[in-house]
Amino acid sequence: MRPADPERLADAAAIIGELSGATPDASSRGAVSVPVAGEEVLGEAVSRLSDAGISVTELSLHLPSLDEVFFTLTGRAGAPEPQEVLV
Repeated sequence: MRPADPERLADAAAIIGELSGATPDASSRGAVSVPVAGEEVLGEAVSRLSDAGISVTELSLHLPSLDEVFFTLTGRAGAPEPQEVLV
C-alpha cells in the first residue's frame, strides 16, 4: 500500500503490520508491503487506515511468485546452481 501523504508512511506501516502480525517492509519509494494470510485483511486495512485519516493512492493484494515462495522456504534466491561432478 502507498499512502497519499509520504509523511504518513510510518503510521500506515504500523497499522498494516498490526493487522498482519508481521514486520512491514517500508520501501524508499513510499510504499509498505507485508505478507498477509488472505484477502479478508484488505477490508480491515481500509477501515483502519480511514479511521486514522490516512488516504492511500495504492492498495493491492498479489499472490507470491514461485521465486518468492522458494526464497521464503529456503532463504536462498533462485534455484540452486548445478554442481559439476568429475568422474
